[in-house]
Amino acid sequence: MIRDPLALAALIASITALSFWLDYRSRKMSKIGASMLVILFGAVLSNSGIVPHDSPAYSAIEGPVTSSACGGPHQERRLGSHCRRSSLLGARAPIAP
Repeated sequence: MIRDPLALAALIASITALSFWLDYRSRKMSKIGASMLVILFGAVLSNSGIVPHDSPAYSAIEGPVTSSACGGPHQERRLGSHCRRSSLLGARAPIAP
């Protein structure tokens, strides 16, 4: 089991990069999508006991990283006025109409 928060964060980053690479390179995997691949890989690693169910690394990633998912110029054009500034990093998050 991986208990070191830094090693766990590196594993999460690696799984995320692998998922995006598979989504980009494979026609079959692109139908599933990178987000779903990350969720599936995480579920397999968690249920097999390789990663713990609770870790400080999760809370460190949960705030700034997941709130930045709505950020970026391509999202701003698509979402328009439904994005607002929301985190310490200046990430954009959708607001309910």
